[in-house]
Amino acid sequence: MDKITDIIRRDAKGIVERVDLSPLAGKFIVVTGATGLIGTYILACLDAFGKCKTVVKVATQEPHPSHPAYEFCKKWIWAARDLSNSTHRSLCCRMDYLFYAAGYGQPAKFMANPLTTIGLNTDGLAETLGSLYDGGRALYVSSSEIYSGNTKPPFNENDVGTTSPQHPRGCYIEAKRCGEAICSAYNTENPKNFAVAARVALAYGPGTKKDDDRAINQFIRQAIMDRKIVLKDAGQVIRNYCYITDTVEFLLNMWLRGTYPVYNVGGKSKVTIASLARQIGALCNVAVEVPFTSDCVAAPDNVTLDMRQSELEFCKSYYVPLHEGLQRTIEWQRILYSQI
Repeated sequence: MDKITDIIRRDAKGIVERVDLSPLAGKFIVVTGATGLIGTYILACLDAFGKCKTVVKVATQEPHPSHPAYEFCKKWIWAARDLSNSTHRSLCCRMDYLFYAAGYGQPAKFMANPLTTIGLNTDGLAETLGSLYDGGRALYVSSSEIYSGNTKPPFNENDVGTTSPQHPRGCYIEAKRCGEAICSAYNTENPKNFAVAARVALAYGPGTKKDDDRAINQFIRQAIMDRKIVLKDAGQVIRNYCYITDTVEFLLNMWLRGTYPVYNVGGKSKVTIASLARQIGALCNVAVEVPFTSDCVAAPDNVTLDMRQSELEFCKSYYVPLHEGLQRTIEWQRILYSQI
């Protein structure tokens, strides 16, 4: 088994052992955002399950054969389409289940492509939902960033953010908020179907691309390539990271059997960015340099989610500890960068 996919396959096998995927047997499924971190793991789980009728995997570009997502369900169909483009949006198919993860998760990318970010979460989502068969279910990957501006964490599903559309990250925040409104409107107009919005916070793990600049990936890349980690600021913002297996376990349950229209999906590992960098430095045996200045691009100070609704409905209490998730991620990234 290819080393680049071995860790992901092992993780996916564990997820499938914990989550009943039988509703997907013999069904027609569409996964958008198929080459992102979450999309890659969804494909790996479908591959491990192996009983789906057809899976259409939609990405802006068909991935290179070396990308891990390409290995999972490669016997099924790739559809290279930019869902923010009205001429590309038609999937030319109907579906029983839609997993909608199209869009950018990296701040640098969504701020550099604001109109595309908005289009993927609005028109792209609305038109794709329109292809569901009666009785179909959809999951829309939203974001905890809709709580931006709220200063009273942990945030539960009834809380709201307070930022304006002119916020530096407004294209992402407002696009996700509108995507959730589209799901709500869809449920009202299509009572036979159900679309769930999952507010995901800080998923991490194997499966990202080499140019991914989110904090964990950036720190690991520096540790591997430069043999030191240098922060851009003092790193005092607080984060609760969620290893990808825990994230996907929640998402699959919400997609297949969730009863609420909105869920939080987050972790338990409360840590500052500076502490995160030091943990990665210790695991990689490299020095960490932390400046005294603060240079965050309007990032939230604290992203802590109230997970009680999700935990109670899906009977989840165990989360992969941060040190264990970081070890797996570092192991995978070492393999990734050895292939350069």
